[in-house]
Amino acid sequence: GGQPPLPPMPHPHALVSKPGVASSVRGWLGSLGLEVYAQNFERERISMADVQLLTEVDLERLGLPLGPRRRIVTAANPLYAGNGGSVWAVGGSGGSGVSSGGNAGG
Repeated sequence: GGQPPLPPMPHPHALVSKPGVASSVRGWLGSLGLEVYAQNFERERISMADVQLLTEVDLERLGLPLGPRRRIVTAANPLYAGNGGSVWAVGGSGGSGVSSGGNAGG
């Protein structure tokens, strides 16, 4: 029995129907505009399940610059929501305190 032919690949922009849920790391990175780094992930056999566990140190080891690292970490955060809590332990190296309001005085 022959299997039915696969449907044609949807347009890339049609893939973002379910944000935060991707079947492959390549597709997920593509949704972030970081598909160029998919080979780094594939080289290290990183799956979507592994992405949730990656730290910035891991991403740095993969050879990703700071920008993409931040983007991946931020995008991976919502993936934790389904895992019942904050698995992500934020390292206390350098506080990112953004002071709002420029000039003091009046």
